[in-house]
Amino acid sequence: KLIVIRHPMEEQTSAIPTPEHISPLTSIIDTTDTSASTTNKNKTTALESYFHLLKSHIGAGCLSLPWAFSILGIKWGTVCTSLLSLTISSNALAIVRIKRRIVSELLDVDDTLAAGDVTYSDLGYRAYGTHFRNLTSFSIGTFLLSVCTIYLSTVSENFSAILQRNFEITLDQRIVMTMVFPIVLLLAFLPNLKTLAPVTAFGTILLFCGFLFVGVFAGLNWGRGYSKDGDDIPASWSNIPLALSTIMFTFEGICVVIPVESSMRHPSQFNITYIMAILTATMAYIALPTLCVATFGNIDDGSITAFILRNDDKYVGTNYIRTANAMVTMSILLTYPLQLFPCIFLLGQHRR
Repeated sequence: KLIVIRHPMEEQTSAIPTPEHISPLTSIIDTTDTSASTTNKNKTTALESYFHLLKSHIGAGCLSLPWAFSILGIKWGTVCTSLLSLTISSNALAIVRIKRRIVSELLDVDDTLAAGDVTYSDLGYRAYGTHFRNLTSFSIGTFLLSVCTIYLSTVSENFSAILQRNFEITLDQRIVMTMVFPIVLLLAFLPNLKTLAPVTAFGTILLFCGFLFVGVFAGLNWGRGYSKDGDDIPASWSNIPLALSTIMFTFEGICVVIPVESSMRHPSQFNITYIMAILTATMAYIALPTLCVATFGNIDDGSITAFILRNDDKYVGTNYIRTANAMVTMSILLTYPLQLFPCIFLLGQHRR
């Protein structure tokens, strides 16, 4: 049992980080949201948390999975995706368990501390001290900003292609990115995950509708481009690490696990909610590339929609894939603030 000794004339000592080390936003939370009913109102339900977890994992990276499965083959692509899903989900649940244990210990020091005040950086501080806390913040911030940058680049590139092919309007990708940025900025001002929940849910629906259109397109073109046995390991072994990295990148929601758990109205429901979300994401990760490789064979482009549009003269029903591309692009745009949310919190924490 950890014991904290306080004395008016002596410096407080503790074996664990004290509350002022935990979050610079604690004072803001305490002064602006003192009502329990208001706090509970801003908490998310299990369904809203499910959409947050699902959408944070399924983003721009899913469009690259058919290329990875084309490299690895359907059988080994499925095996690698399943193993990575099991490893990442086990790590995520372990992090949540450690976070809850730290919160329980800190409540013995200060019972006014909110569970949401503990971040990934605080776990790093607890493990190896201040320097590791800074390293954790830098790593998570860099990763999330990189994901957001890829999102913005993908959205602007796809919008440029949509304008050119559907309306014969040619705009430079940088101009489109500048036009899209104000929308991204407005979405980033949403104050909490509860407010963001409808946006995330709509983005998830758009994404799976886009997958449905890809499935319809694949059905119309079944066997037209198939050129190899999807269960064979390819001869080009040098591409295998790139394919594995692509699959790993698709699990891009790992950094929103603690914020989503902390924002839940009933955190005890988090484990089952997370398991359901990661199972849904994994099934989508396997089904989409399997269907694409079985239908189109060797896919040599990092984006399945770009691959199909580049070879649209070989297939029928390309309007389905254009619609799917528009839906997936809009879905990625709506995911931007969800990935940016933890990064903004960490930056604010270190600024204070």
